[in-house]
Parts: sequence; structure tokens; C-alpha cells
Amino acid sequence: MAALISADIKAFLSQPHVAALATVRPDGRPHVLPVWFDFDGSEFTVSTFRGTQK
Repeated sequence: MAALISADIKAFLSQPHVAALATVRPDGRPHVLPVWFDFDGSEFTVSTFRGTQK
């Protein structure tokens, strides 16, 4: 079941923002980078480059 999202949050997510994507490196250290994202009202799409750590 999908979670309901308030109108205020949908309005915020409909604007261009940069998010922080965090992953863990093989040695256990965090890897955080800025990413662009799009929210279509129900799903997120995150823009990344091929061949980079995610």
C-alpha cells in the first residue's frame, strides 16, 4: 500500500531540488553526493552518471 503524501509535500517535491544520495563504500566509509531527482506524484527518478558509485 502506498503512503499518502500531503499537498504541501507534493508541492515541495514538484520544485527542482538537489537531494543527498548516501551509500557505503567497500571499506565501510560513507559516500554522499548531490543528485537531481524528479517526483511525478507517486514515484521518484534519480539522475546519476553511468560508471559512478551509487
